[in-house]
Amino acid sequence: MASRVRWGRWTRIACIAILAPIVCLIAVVRIQQYVLRWRAERLLDDIRQIQMGKSTWADAQRFMAKWKESNHMRGQCTPESCTEGVEVMDSVSYMLSHCGRYEWQCGVLSKLYAMFGARTGFASVSLSIHNGQIETSRFSLFVTVPPFVSKVDRGGSGLFASATQYHRGFDSLWLFPQRMLHPDYWLGKIGGCEGCLRFDTGYTPKTAPEEIARLTDIEFDCITRLIPCTREADLMPSAWRQYQDELPRYSSLMDDLDQCRIPLDLLAVEFKEISLVEVLSLQNAHAQRYEEVHGQFRLERVLKGKTSWPLNKALDGYAYDRGPASLRNAATNMEAGKRYIVIGSLATGKNATRVVAVDNCGLISYTPENLAAIQRGIARDALSDPN
Repeated sequence: MASRVRWGRWTRIACIAILAPIVCLIAVVRIQQYVLRWRAERLLDDIRQIQMGKSTWADAQRFMAKWKESNHMRGQCTPESCTEGVEVMDSVSYMLSHCGRYEWQCGVLSKLYAMFGARTGFASVSLSIHNGQIETSRFSLFVTVPPFVSKVDRGGSGLFASATQYHRGFDSLWLFPQRMLHPDYWLGKIGGCEGCLRFDTGYTPKTAPEEIARLTDIEFDCITRLIPCTREADLMPSAWRQYQDELPRYSSLMDDLDQCRIPLDLLAVEFKEISLVEVLSLQNAHAQRYEEVHGQFRLERVLKGKTSWPLNKALDGYAYDRGPASLRNAATNMEAGKRYIVIGSLATGKNATRVVAVDNCGLISYTPENLAAIQRGIARDALSDPN
């Protein structure tokens, strides 16, 4: 009987000796994950306080100082030029990512760490500053997807999301047809993620607060939940839902873009140089598409942007398409004796040659209605400029 009691006691001791380290490891993993989640949430809250056109270099410095332990700069950081980054990881993942010559051993430890429920990853912020102005701010979250549930790679993969705020808007016609639906922001899959799934959003100061909240709605429980996140919808549910709702319209919107069926007020917002030009004469009126059209032009009015051309003077020069030319809006469609709203630059080339560089969809026949639509877009763009 005594031997049974001793055997039972030693069995319990052995079980405790085996289970106690496992329980401790699980506890360490869970604590690490919740700390990372808490820090990632704070990081997003802080970067949301940086507002393009309102926040200053001093605001950026305060942000950097608050997260100085996680800062990493690219070169010297001054108000004239600075790219600043902040990255937060759980301490175990950070240690395992800096193994040096013990890479093999750390690889084994990383797998054990994942077996106990760790979703290794990071949250990061990047700030780009130029001439004292915050140009962009980007928040990103990356979490690993375990091998047994990954939809990308049997060996495991990653899930990546980012939200970027731009000070000066976007490049002209960038990420269309997305922005035909909402010119001041976009959401979608822009690539650049090998072995992972990625979803991104971008917005400007013109975007409404409720839309910004949706575009930055990131599920931080992907860091701590026991059932792993595996899809873009898990990480950015609100933006992904909108993206899926809009997909059926993409085909027709792409056709509209190809045929330049774009609202003129939207074009006026998209492009930075717009002028009213009269074509006085043409030397090769039947030029083929993408050929230079030589003739004589008169600048009647600068609607947006700047040019070195004098007003109301007959000037010899040529026009060409510097963007994809549609059948209806190409430079080769110019006719002598007509006035056009030209979206594109009026430059002066070699030997003082005048050059009309027509942007995509940038040759618009003059009518009072077309001019009024262009002016509405220019006015909206000017009123909403953060400067």
